[in-house]
Amino acid sequence: MAVIDDFIYYCQQLKGPRYRYEGGRDGSTYEQCLPGGDYPGVDCSGMFNVVVNYMELKDPGEVWGTVKIGALLEQVPGMAWTYYPELFYPKGTVIVNNNATGWVTGDDSHVAMIISDGPAYQGYPGQWLLHSWNPKGVDDWGIDVISHEFAQYEWAGFLPMLKP
Repeated sequence: MAVIDDFIYYCQQLKGPRYRYEGGRDGSTYEQCLPGGDYPGVDCSGMFNVVVNYMELKDPGEVWGTVKIGALLEQVPGMAWTYYPELFYPKGTVIVNNNATGWVTGDDSHVAMIISDGPAYQGYPGQWLLHSWNPKGVDDWGIDVISHEFAQYEWAGFLPMLKP
């Protein structure tokens, strides 16, 4: 199985618990964030953080929030672009609004991953995505163009350790 497929699989196992702000970034482990774990639920960047830690693809002492994830996308030369909702992206593309100033300006940060190569519905823009959002928690039935309405994604690209 490809690294992207493993990542998606492990994220999908986190479905069930409601969104938990700072879940997955608060020192909790992947096992603790799972349904039935000691601290079930993750926030959007916590999902990325705890799964990449579990897969041993980064230093576990480094905590990823949306700002860090956005910066990682920008570090991969030629692999980060301005996000346009009308475009189609390859499976594994990470989309992010990394402003993280929501409590001040109303511009909430958010991060998600495109999990389909083609459209969610033929003839319409939009692809399936995987993310954790408030209050639902982790889901894989969202569509990027709809999520973009509240998330206002800015960047699309690949995380270096999850690059296809």
